[in-house]
Amino acid sequence: MSVVSYTESGWDTQEERWDDWEDEEMNMPMKCLFCTHMFQSPILLFRHVKQSHGFDFLKTRTELGLDFYQSMRVVNYIRTLGMSDPNFGNVSGFVLDGSEAFINDDAYLKP
Repeated sequence: MSVVSYTESGWDTQEERWDDWEDEEMNMPMKCLFCTHMFQSPILLFRHVKQSHGFDFLKTRTELGLDFYQSMRVVNYIRTLGMSDPNFGNVSGFVLDGSEAFINDDAYLKP
């Protein structure tokens, strides 16, 4: 896609590509869902979550058949627990069975 904009020197054509935007997003550090550790990739983040906190987000998402919005609710719910309990970062086992009400509660769509 080509973007044309007007500058003081005249018309400026700039190529914007999806991969440029994606690279910027992928370089942003991501905070663990449970503790304060930061990661440069989702792979490293979810590996840490599984090994350190006993929660396999990807497996849980697949097994429970969570859609995008339900997955976001899970992430936001866990982060909410972490903000309300300073010891939550020490959790070493976290399991969902799909019956949790928050999975379909739109209040957890707000980060």
